[in-house]
Amino acid sequence: MTPKVLVVDDEKGTRNLIHHMLKDQYEVVQATDQETALKMLEEDNQITVVLLDILLPKINGIQILKQIKGKNPEIRVIMMSVVKEVDTVVQAMKLGAVDYITKDFDEKQLLDVIGNVTKKE
Repeated sequence: MTPKVLVVDDEKGTRNLIHHMLKDQYEVVQATDQETALKMLEEDNQITVVLLDILLPKINGIQILKQIKGKNPEIRVIMMSVVKEVDTVVQAMKLGAVDYITKDFDEKQLLDVIGNVTKKE
């Protein structure tokens, strides 16, 4: 079965770019905010990986990470942000994120990160 990736980012351009990079190897679904992401995760047990932006308008990605892991500890969450802040990376990993990438990633890097995460299934 093709792994399903949920991309959570408020920027449409970022979501579409990631979708384009992943569409040949993964099923990709998108959410713009916390409410939509959590609802999708509740309703779709086929989502195995979440790419989660840290900087979202209403609530930050770290808070959403806590909610996701509280409801579904098995889900693999990869945090992403424009900048790499060491404190945020450490906090995210302690809360259960499996990786962290900056948004200057290229297609190979993104595919490698998700590939490594999905191999652990």
